[in-house]
Amino acid sequence: MKYKLFLKCVRCNRQSGTKEYNVSREKIKQIVKVANMALRLPQYLICPQCHGLTSVKPMLVTIK
Repeated sequence: MKYKLFLKCVRCNRQSGTKEYNVSREKIKQIVKVANMALRLPQYLICPQCHGLTSVKPMLVTIK
């Protein structure tokens, strides 16, 4: 299965996608855990479009 990880901005709804992952469910859970930890760091929270804070958890999108 292929997955793409997204961070979504709460202010302007802009999604910033990260790279695709072609891995198992267990590995993806690890990646999401790491991404959630990364979201606590301020430099990951600024949206490039409106410069608002991205306070939404990463979303995982399955690419078929």
